[in-house]
Amino acid sequence: SNLPKMCQKVANFAIQHPYPKDERLIKIGQFLRENLETNYSLEEVAKVFGFSTRTLSRLFKEDIGMSYVKFSRTIRISSALELMVEKKLNVYEIAVKVGYMSLSAFSNIFYRVMGIRPQEYINKIKT
Repeated sequence: SNLPKMCQKVANFAIQHPYPKDERLIKIGQFLRENLETNYSLEEVAKVFGFSTRTLSRLFKEDIGMSYVKFSRTIRISSALELMVEKKLNVYEIAVKVGYMSLSAFSNIFYRVMGIRPQEYINKIKT
């Protein structure tokens, strides 16, 4: 996977997520972060922000070199990591909070991005 490089941060590894330079994409990033529970499609976001899906799709590729789907997934996983560090919620609660309907879907995406299962990650940061 060609996700942004991971960086070591003390005991817990954080995911680096690419920040768009384009003001419009920054606004979309903020919108996604504020609405994590809802899994907005490219079409829905394009409509909200007045883009055609083709234009928005191209903007993501040109600005940060990744698709909208990858960008939104990265935001959700980095938010999940922040919640895990707070140690207040269990894996299922975190999954729901960042927009995954099922624990297995969240666990699979998390594993694909981080190379470790969510529960293993939580166990690692407990020590």
